[in-house]
Amino acid sequence: MISEKGLEINPEDFPQFDSVIIICQWQKFCKHPGSGISPIARDFYANVYEHEGNQINVRGKVITFDNHAINHFYELPDIEDDDYH
Repeated sequence: MISEKGLEINPEDFPQFDSVIIICQWQKFCKHPGSGISPIARDFYANVYEHEGNQINVRGKVITFDNHAINHFYELPDIEDDDYH
């Protein structure tokens, strides 16, 4: 969990959170991204309004940000026809 967002969980106090994270395979998703990601994230959000087909150019790289690309990055399964598609 990202402490900057105000959520700090001690795994010893709430073991059920750890088990849900493990069952859902969210370890990579819940990992703190580190400080180096902030400038790139700002560039992404600055350019996202000019996207075409869920792709934008950030620092010379084409970034795809559809649900399949996000799930692939976080090593999560694709869920077809979910409420958030």
